[in-house]
Amino acid sequence: MDAPSHFIAGAPSIEMIDVSRFICNAALIRTPTKGPNEAIIVDDLVNSNVDIVAGETPVFSTGWEEKISEEEYFSHCPGLSVEAAEYLVKKKINAVAIDSPSIDPGYDNSFPCHKILLSHDILIVENLCNLSKLKSPKFTMIVAPLKFSGATGSPVRAIGIEE
Repeated sequence: MDAPSHFIAGAPSIEMIDVSRFICNAALIRTPTKGPNEAIIVDDLVNSNVDIVAGETPVFSTGWEEKISEEEYFSHCPGLSVEAAEYLVKKKINAVAIDSPSIDPGYDNSFPCHKILLSHDILIVENLCNLSKLKSPKFTMIVAPLKFSGATGSPVRAIGIEE
């Protein structure tokens, strides 16, 4: 999990985040399978037919988790387009999560989506796995980071609970 301080100077670090944000309503967005460096675009969100409401955490299943043993996993991962990140900010979400190692496409070393989301106090959770086991597009998600003082991020145990 990335805290706002991961890219935003003076922003809250991981231990400053209210623990109530770590148990949240989530919306699973199964995008069309994304290839290397491919962006999740606003149309992917709209065409998913999953309504993202304020306070929720959209969770993106791109199929990239299946490539974890491949050399290009970290360097060529899919991520959000800038327009999709801005769309999510307008939705006033709690956090955003994805099955790739970065919320930004692998080719983009300027990390614009990290900066957009974190500057609006939207937490980022990356490297999720087993999203194919979720059957419902809406579920409860628990993402519990370690309480490291001053840390800009932390490993988490992510748990999806379906009704």
